[in-house]
Amino acid sequence: MPVNNRTTYVRSGRQPKKDSVTRSRDLVLALKELLDRAGVSCDFAENVTDESINGAPAVRLSEDRLALAPDLYCEYAGKRFWVEVKDKCQRFYWEDTGINLQELVSFYDIHRLKGEPILLVFKDASLDECMVNSAKKEQKEAYQKRWQRFQGKPYGEWLDNLLRRSSRPYPLGSLDHSRGVPMYIVYFQVDLMRSLETNLEALLQHLDNATDTPDMDLTMYLLEKGKGKKKIRCANEANIRKNLAEMVDKYERLRQAGK
Repeated sequence: MPVNNRTTYVRSGRQPKKDSVTRSRDLVLALKELLDRAGVSCDFAENVTDESINGAPAVRLSEDRLALAPDLYCEYAGKRFWVEVKDKCQRFYWEDTGINLQELVSFYDIHRLKGEPILLVFKDASLDECMVNSAKKEQKEAYQKRWQRFQGKPYGEWLDNLLRRSSRPYPLGSLDHSRGVPMYIVYFQVDLMRSLETNLEALLQHLDNATDTPDMDLTMYLLEKGKGKKKIRCANEANIRKNLAEMVDKYERLRQAGK
């Protein structure tokens, strides 16, 4: 069953990488203009760092440690922060949206070790593109109500707020697939997020208090072939980092073996 009706998606709902990059880049540019009008000075990550991880811009955290960089590096009222932008439909059957676990750990470390908080920004595609035709009528009506809250315009929240304010089972980690590649995705409640067009000033006020990072405490779901989903509780940050390291090692070995 396809994820949704998004016409730029192919192969069971996955969007071609080139199209995804183009759409995301356009969204980053539009968001940069919105922030500029609010007096926020921003630049693209690749312009503010010479470091990289597999070609993606990275932030140097220590002599032997790098973290994936969000899309924009910004400054407002003397305070620096990052913005990560996602062009994706919020999930249809779940009231959430998210980022991959490697990004989460990287962004968490940037805030924790450099004192630069991360604003996560999402933008849904059109309602028709996000809709699932095979869903029941009441499911479509519920999704339409959620979609209409932001009407395809940017919305988001600070990562530290999402980690701190979410209620169980969120933040929710699940082993999903991105363009055929197994990947842990961490989901957050959409109802905790705010419209950037109407709440940007309030969002920026958070910079006055964003001095600490909460512990990462996620409910992880590991998909075991033929056995359904096995629920594994990651009770602390160390377990999450161990999980991520094992996942990266496993799929790097598979890649090298040509599987």
